[in-house]
Amino acid sequence: MPEDGLCRVAVLPFTNGSDFRDGGVLLYRVFTAELAGQQDFELSQEGDIRAAYRQVRVSPYFGRLTFDQLRIIGDYLNVDVLIVGHISEMEEKMIKGKSIPFMTISLELRDAQTGRTLSSVHHRRDGNDYLKVMHFGIVTTTTELSHLISKEIIGDLAAKGFVAQCSE
Repeated sequence: MPEDGLCRVAVLPFTNGSDFRDGGVLLYRVFTAELAGQQDFELSQEGDIRAAYRQVRVSPYFGRLTFDQLRIIGDYLNVDVLIVGHISEMEEKMIKGKSIPFMTISLELRDAQTGRTLSSVHHRRDGNDYLKVMHFGIVTTTTELSHLISKEIIGDLAAKGFVAQCSE
């Protein structure tokens, strides 16, 4: 990790393998906002990331990047870590008259210089996972579920020591 103790991180646009329109954009922006709340990271701006995608001549949100493309983007952005996300399932189901969101996401943290996978997380949740008592706690919107999943993933990464590595 960097000597100055602050990780320079780029969250790349999430690819969307689901039928949920703009699901990748939604979760990418929610996750980035949640990560921005962490004081141990310096995040690349979305406009800079889009410029990096233009540099390698690929479109964000569509298809996975090759190893070489990831390294070029990492060099262009001058970051330590690239976060790559993929949504395999995202939908809203009607259950007992309520819209219940469902989501499956995979995230990888990649070393921007070598492309090596530093950590990976796989999350699968639906709105009923947060039920507390009777119907209280049920998540009924995709955005709210995205916030909760993002917080859980960031917590998982902290538990794996990623946050500590960045603040050393």
